[in-house]
Amino acid sequence: MAEPENHTLRLLREIRDSVATTDRKVDAWGSSTDALVAKTEGLAAKTEALADVIDAVDGKIDRVHADLKDRLDHVARALAGEIVQSRYASVGMEEKIAEIERRLTALEQAR
Repeated sequence: MAEPENHTLRLLREIRDSVATTDRKVDAWGSSTDALVAKTEGLAAKTEALADVIDAVDGKIDRVHADLKDRLDHVARALAGEIVQSRYASVGMEEKIAEIERRLTALEQAR
């Protein structure tokens, strides 16, 4: 059987080696964590920049939509005005054609 003193020394060496291994793992994890934090901060900055671009594009879309709506309303009003005007003109023409037909009928009867 091994002496307790030698056994204790072996256990202490194993513990020291385990602690050293754990320290290396923690240090490696810490550096990879720092890298992940840096990447996350970079992604956050890019996300904010992208949100600004999206807001700018959204504003431009709203302006273009409002402009197109105004143009469409203008065209609709112009078209409605032309339709009303053509109705008045056609009513006037119908009256003139009716008058001509009456005169023609009167001339035919006078013959």
